[in-house]
Amino acid sequence: MASSSSRSSSSSENPNRDHLNEIRSHEIAMSELNSLAPSRNVYQKIGRMFFRKSIKTAVQ
Repeated sequence: MASSSSRSSSSSENPNRDHLNEIRSHEIAMSELNSLAPSRNVYQKIGRMFFRKSIKTAVQ
């Protein structure tokens, strides 16, 4: 249990790591969107709601 609490505190102590993780998750999402057929629609979360959009619109 001590190791999990030390991980969460080290993550909050290193904001660069948080930013790198966020950037990486966006890169993965973009890769997933680019692998779909262009005619597909996707759901994009804006605030607390999901909106159905084309892939081209969601990527912008």
